Amino acid sequence: MSRGALEIMKYVARRFVAAGYPNRKVWTLPVPQERDPLYSELVTRGYLERFGTGTQNFIVSEKGVVWILEFTDSADFEVAPTEAPAMSKPEPEAPLTDEERRTVEYAKRNIEERLRDSHCPIGLDFSDERPIVQDEVFNQAVADGWRVERRGVWLNISRQV
Repeated sequence: MSRGALEIMKYVARRFVAAGYPNRKVWTLPVPQERDPLYSELVTRGYLERFGTGTQNFIVSEKGVVWILEFTDSADFEVAPTEAPAMSKPEPEAPLTDEERRTVEYAKRNIEERLRDSHCPIGLDFSDERPIVQDEVFNQAVADGWRVERRGVWLNISRQV
């Protein structure tokens, strides 16, 4: 976990404790600044989950709750103001490589073929890819009119209802 992502998780832990250890499935955490790449890192690593489609709200995942409980038991935890950490300066993301472009194209064809005649949703695993690859597939699927939901390193894709 990067240093910036660690600071965000410490902030989330303080907010979580201040809220009285709420039910993680209903306690949402809005992103203080728009499109902070560190939140995407925490989603990819499984500590946070996006809540709703097309929103910038997050919920703490089970893995995130475990991390919070372990962190709050450590000597490093101090109840401090729950002010959000400053937005990270995004490091320029390297553009997609040729291999990653082929992965995106393959995913697009796979989605079209599997959902053309079926009403069953499909799941695509991006655990071996950079977050930018998942973002590209997500954006293309939404642009093509599919219903897309992020679940950590997974994209769940189905027909629009």
